[in-house]
Amino acid sequence: MLPVERFVYGPEHEALVVSIILRNSESLSRSRTGVLDTAVSSAKSIAPQIDLKELVRENEINAARDMFSAGRRLVALDGDRLYDYLLSIVRGVNQGIVPADRLFRSWSIPYHEVDIPPTEVPDRLREFCRWISASTELLRADPPIVAGEVEWQLNAGPLHPFYDGCGRVSRLFSAFLLVNNHCLLPLYESRASYFRAAQLGVAQFVPYVRSAIRKCRHAIETARR
Repeated sequence: MLPVERFVYGPEHEALVVSIILRNSESLSRSRTGVLDTAVSSAKSIAPQIDLKELVRENEINAARDMFSAGRRLVALDGDRLYDYLLSIVRGVNQGIVPADRLFRSWSIPYHEVDIPPTEVPDRLREFCRWISASTELLRADPPIVAGEVEWQLNAGPLHPFYDGCGRVSRLFSAFLLVNNHCLLPLYESRASYFRAAQLGVAQFVPYVRSAIRKCRHAIETARR
């Protein structure tokens, strides 16, 4: 029997993966309710006169479908290819919502005593992708350790690199790592519990992700009965 976190994916599981990603965004993402985090910076702007909720959902569906098939295209997980793929997720998630040239944040986000200046974000992100590539053996052996840290760094941690969509992008990229290492996706319950775990740091966030993966397993088994 496979460990509770493991799952063998086939083409028929694309709809399952997309549905989990959408459900998590419904639980966690303010953008899915029509609110962008514009309080972060006065420089942040969005395209005028758009149906934000519908466009965010449409972009996320397309990005999730692309993510499900991306593993067959990204056979070698070298850092530079991961970096390019991650930026393609950002572009897809934000298509038609924010200006196309706005990939990275242009403001500081102090996190505890760590503050990565905006000018350093692209290089730090590329270094982070190279760390993921160097962690391939750990990722294969225990996917939630690496995928959980990736999600935390991109969303709640000091990196938080993107102009908009850090939450959606972090979950999609983490899902890419989990799916392509035969691991179920987490199923999150609420924004409050998610950020409560995230604020405690990565050492607490990874166990939270494991717990959410077990909830996903339980939900799938219940649906099959």
